[in-house]
Amino acid sequence: MEATTLAAYDKAVPRYTSYPTAAQFDARVGPTEHAAWLRAFGGEDATFYFHVPFCAQLCWYCACNTIAMNRAEPLDAYAGAMMLEIDRLAELAPELIVGAIQWGGGTPAQLGARRLVDVARHLAARFDRRSGAEFSMEIDP
Repeated sequence: MEATTLAAYDKAVPRYTSYPTAAQFDARVGPTEHAAWLRAFGGEDATFYFHVPFCAQLCWYCACNTIAMNRAEPLDAYAGAMMLEIDRLAELAPELIVGAIQWGGGTPAQLGARRLVDVARHLAARFDRRSGAEFSMEIDP
């Protein structure tokens, strides 16, 4: 590879692919602008990403935003907060269609089957899902 090509791309970039990216948020972006972005989606397909920042234990090689969590109370509270966020999104963009669901983390399975099902059912109650929608989940190796 050319040294000029390496130099051109040797800079810090976001590690994730969310849109809008964190770099687009600054003091000019407040609740009004964020709500307008969400409303602009209308009835389009959307990918729902659920970040679960918990693992049973931290891996020495991991660079994810996560913490070791094994107590039920914080996991219950987090699942409840996820469902509240789904409700808030449904108020702003009720016509969104679930085109894909991605669970990441951490280890989403750390929530446990009951909490995962609760959140998934809550999403299904608030939004329609495209037939054949993709579903993916990161798991602890």
